[in-house]
Amino acid sequence: MAAFREGSHAELVRSNQKDLTYASQLRSTVMEIAQSLLGMRSVVRWQKELSLAADLCYFSLTTCCGYQTLGEEYSDVLQVDRSTPRLTVPSPLQRIVMILLHTFTPYLLDKCLARAQRYLTSDGGGAAAMSEQRRETLLWLIGYARPAVEWLHRAHQVLFFLNGAFYHLAKRISAIRYISVPRGVPVQQGALQSWTKA
Repeated sequence: MAAFREGSHAELVRSNQKDLTYASQLRSTVMEIAQSLLGMRSVVRWQKELSLAADLCYFSLTTCCGYQTLGEEYSDVLQVDRSTPRLTVPSPLQRIVMILLHTFTPYLLDKCLARAQRYLTSDGGGAAAMSEQRRETLLWLIGYARPAVEWLHRAHQVLFFLNGAFYHLAKRISAIRYISVPRGVPVQQGALQSWTKA
């Protein structure tokens, strides 16, 4: 039986930094391909969507398929399901939820806030029927929503460095944490079923 310990803060940060590096390289490659096929104007117009597609591709080809990301492999950490008493690999549903929360939530939040702001500042439509005070209040709230989300993200990282095991909020919500895998131990999908936690 192999004994495992929780992934350390340094391992998780190193893993995240490597994943950011590889995801950034993939985004750059996707942008270059899109520029050669669609032209620069289209790339600038669809930059956020292309970045989203690249991130989704990176995490889908690794985490969603049950493999370690390149950062996890580099740092010798493995995702495990926190919600069960036994040490198991996260279910496909957990992995999909984590990927969608990690990639789509910031994009959708940004799009929704931008659309609401455009709606409230436009002259026509339903926003014109709204009282001026209500419209100004909603615009004020939207103005503070983006910094509040960034503050929440940073506060979560502070909690991680103080005593947490979840570097990303998406992993906390989907109950995925990390264990450190000793070198030389084969990492396979079903290998954790017979191992116990130290």
